[in-house]
Amino acid sequence: MGLEWTEHAITCICAKDQDGNRFGMAGPNEMEIIVKFLNFIEQYPYKGQYKYKFITYNGKLFDIPFIIGRLALCERPQDTGAFILEYNHFDIFEFIRKLTKKRIALDTVSKLLGCKSLKTGSGVGAIDLARRGKWKELREYCSDDVDVTEGLYLKLKKIHGV
Repeated sequence: MGLEWTEHAITCICAKDQDGNRFGMAGPNEMEIIVKFLNFIEQYPYKGQYKYKFITYNGKLFDIPFIIGRLALCERPQDTGAFILEYNHFDIFEFIRKLTKKRIALDTVSKLLGCKSLKTGSGVGAIDLARRGKWKELREYCSDDVDVTEGLYLKLKKIHGV
């Protein structure tokens, strides 16, 4: 999952399921982005055998809490989004931090492990894209993060059996 925010609002969320189906949305309507993302992931059962799980880079500390927090502020008390906490969740950032005791950027870890980096920009550049209303470019950047995260996860799975 990739998530970008500007001035404390979510401006883009991208995700990909294990079959290659993608969710990607960027724009000024934060509530629409969040609700459509939640609708996308709700189609995947999260109870029982945990067939599906989130694979993120810093998603446990940032992405998931930020989505739930922003949803709470967007006047939708009937939909807290808290169900996303029920998913099995592997956070690559957390795994790498336990190994190295350091905070290392996604792109850096990807390069260190010999994974193909698809990154076309940076978080600061993503904020600039949102401020300028360059939604297509922002969605592409966020989608690249998803692909880099997936490649890194597959490499870690091969090396460490995660």
